[in-house]
Amino acid sequence: MEKLLPAFLIISVFILFQSPAYSSDELDLGDYTESSTSAGYGPFNLFIGGGLGIGVPAGDLLETEKDLLSANDEEYDGVNYFHSFAFNLSADSVFRLSNPGGINFSLGVRGLLGYYMILHKLNTDLDDYDSDDYDDKDYMKQLLSFGQLLAGPCLYIGSDSGFSVDFHVLYGKIFGGRLTTQPLIKEMYNVETEESDFSGKKLDFGFGISQITEKIFFNFNFVISMLYIELDDKPLIYNDRIEGSETIILDLSFAFAIGFRLF
Repeated sequence: MEKLLPAFLIISVFILFQSPAYSSDELDLGDYTESSTSAGYGPFNLFIGGGLGIGVPAGDLLETEKDLLSANDEEYDGVNYFHSFAFNLSADSVFRLSNPGGINFSLGVRGLLGYYMILHKLNTDLDDYDSDDYDDKDYMKQLLSFGQLLAGPCLYIGSDSGFSVDFHVLYGKIFGGRLTTQPLIKEMYNVETEESDFSGKKLDFGFGISQITEKIFFNFNFVISMLYIELDDKPLIYNDRIEGSETIILDLSFAFAIGFRLF
């Protein structure tokens, strides 16, 4: 499956850059009026920023963790779920291609360094949960975490006001991964559970809106992520539930970033 991720990236970049063709006169890179750059969106821009993302992940590993928790107590079935959180630093270089009819078409490259985690939560105060032992108490523990280093192309379509719609595809490395199996069981019953390091790859497809002013920018994106994870030491409790030491996690998240323009 890891070999397919670069192919997905190449196809995505091809689709991303299928923008309308323009004549050489329309693609005059230096022909910008003062009004077109007054919003801080000149022919070349470099932005530095930071942000966070919140998402809903899914995959075989997560379903296995849900099954393990429900097997311990059937009352847990249906009231345990997962959230993902990401904290990122990013750098965006943006180069304006054309300005036909007041619409700016720009290409860019984004680099992202971040920290990503998935939390397993048990919500025991829901109506369909009935237990005298853990009623009206929530549990939330970290299932896995890792660092991520991603890069890739961006396409921006916007106006002279600095507002734009953007699309991006990022691909890169997962490093420093750490998995703790059955984190809720470990928390509730004070028992030791298996752990494993892991590495892998990550592919992001994102689209959203941006607002650029003379000094700062805001960015809101919906991101679809594919995480390819390879466990260093597959936990024994996964042996009959997950085939091999490799697994895929999909994540749908909302990301927000804010930063400043260097030039």
